[in-house]
Amino acid sequence: MKPTGRSPILVVGDSIAFARRYKAQLLPEAWPFLLREKVGGNLLLRADGGATSTAVVEQVEMMLNYFAAPAGEERTFGWAIVQMGIVDCCPRALPLWLSRLVDRVPGGGRLVARSVLPAIKATGLRGRPWISGPRFQHNLEKILRRLEKLADRVAVLAIAPPIKFLVENAPGVGERVEQYNALLAQGVGRLAGLRPGFVQYCNPWDEPGVRAAGHRIEDLLLEDGHHLSAAGHAWVARRLAGTMAEHAPAG
Repeated sequence: MKPTGRSPILVVGDSIAFARRYKAQLLPEAWPFLLREKVGGNLLLRADGGATSTAVVEQVEMMLNYFAAPAGEERTFGWAIVQMGIVDCCPRALPLWLSRLVDRVPGGGRLVARSVLPAIKATGLRGRPWISGPRFQHNLEKILRRLEKLADRVAVLAIAPPIKFLVENAPGVGERVEQYNALLAQGVGRLAGLRPGFVQYCNPWDEPGVRAAGHRIEDLLLEDGHHLSAAGHAWVARRLAGTMAEHAPAG
């Protein structure tokens, strides 16, 4: 496949962009690197494990400090890929202010994990998400408006539907992922007018598309319920490459 748009590609997000060494996945097998192989060009991966959409805003703002093109000059990146949301969706055991306080106490995190989280699971309480829906929408808009100054095109990845361990240990996370994916799609629709063809929503997890390719979603994710298997990384790279080819800038 020929390169789609100018290189390099910028990827921002959380640990879904990483290979998992404990599963014998190597760095070149992670979807950002597989995508680079498919479409050509260079890659700048700026992702952090456990990053919420608020943290992704900070990632993009840092990139803006270094790579924003002066007025009238070409943008630095041909494409930017935004991958975020699963951390936002997960329930938190405590209010944010109390979580920060507990983190300062030696052993506080272990206490929450051993006592508070099992109690929440036993009662079926869902807890508040780490990032609320309105704040998630606001963060997405901030990210896209900043990326408009950095990249010719942007693809926003849908959140993978959680399975297995995550569903069992985070009550309500599946429904919340559906809600936040809807917010991603709506946000992309609202911001599409920033520039013709600027932003696309890429959902590798639509059931008909997954089945038509001979996959099951269960085979694309690891046992933890949200990180990608080797097949999942390959699938995401394939779907993103298709989106990029379909919406490549003219010329």
